[in-house]
Amino acid sequence: MVFGFLTQKVGVFFNKDIYCEMKELIRHILREQVKGAWKNYTKEMVIDDVAKSVNKVDFRNKFPKAYKAARENGWYEEVTASLVKVVDERSRIIYAYEFPDNTVYVGLTVTEKRRKSNHLNINDVESPVAQHILDTGLEPTYKVIAKDLTPKEAQESEGCTEEKYKSEGWKILNKYKTGSLGACRKFWSEQSIYDAAKPFKTSSDFKKGNYGAYQAAQKYGYLKDITSKMTPVNTTIWDYDRSKELANNYKTRSQFKSANFQAWWNSLQNGWLDEFFPVKLKNQFDKRK
Repeated sequence: MVFGFLTQKVGVFFNKDIYCEMKELIRHILREQVKGAWKNYTKEMVIDDVAKSVNKVDFRNKFPKAYKAARENGWYEEVTASLVKVVDERSRIIYAYEFPDNTVYVGLTVTEKRRKSNHLNINDVESPVAQHILDTGLEPTYKVIAKDLTPKEAQESEGCTEEKYKSEGWKILNKYKTGSLGACRKFWSEQSIYDAAKPFKTSSDFKKGNYGAYQAAQKYGYLKDITSKMTPVNTTIWDYDRSKELANNYKTRSQFKSANFQAWWNSLQNGWLDEFFPVKLKNQFDKRK
């Protein structure tokens, strides 16, 4: 208000750029003061604010600093155990922010637009997503994993989604524990399993490349149908006779190797290559009498 008054009354003598810079500086200081205020909360102070709340939603809305202190210090489940749990029946979505350095944040929300704004706000950092953007300078890819979920489905799918990322080697940015893993089958629908298998040509590639989807396909009866459309794995046993028969079709070892690596490798291991492709001595090519 002081700056506004001065600007209006003595604008001729006031540098507008300096005013804007000072205004932004004051806002930043105030944000930092509010941002770090939760650190001053003891467990007893948090419990006092919980006692003034009707339910968990009421606690979060009325006492955001105490709520953050409870979350950050791992007290939340304990201090809010006595509160009534309010169930919001609105449909949920499961989403993920994937970074190029193989880190990911998995989330659940009913208000997608507002949550995205919070995650990407690097001026007032409250989200691990924004913090990772600042720390690395990397830009994440936003993905909607599932939508139109009931509260129970969303909780289960959130935990399953995080578990899937972990199994694929991603580093998880989430600070707080995600939902239950009790019904992970719901994450692996028939369509999602088939989609996950598409990039792979053989069943062994599928198993190595996406073990979670492979395991789900096996468990829920889709594996046989999926792998029947893939290139069959060559199970030929390259014994001496088969290897020699194949080697007779080629003039050099390198041609043999290119044609069938397994047969070549087996021949090398068993010492058959010298017989199949005899090494010619130098004097055999010496035309001098």
